[in-house]
Amino acid sequence: MDRRVRWALTPPGRRLLTEGAQRIYDFGSGEHVWDGTWLLVLVSVPESKRDLRHRVRTRLSRAGFGS
Repeated sequence: MDRRVRWALTPPGRRLLTEGAQRIYDFGSGEHVWDGTWLLVLVSVPESKRDLRHRVRTRLSRAGFGS
């Protein structure tokens, strides 16, 4: 019996991997001059919604925000 397996990324999966690779390989490239302004994001998610807290934290981290 011959079995064949085919895998494919969904569009969101492909986007996630593409953006991740871009962050990794672009890190430190180019000269970025800080203009002296800050962007502060405050998010309040109740402890009872840990899954949502984790998703928000992960997405902000991927967007370049720190803790």
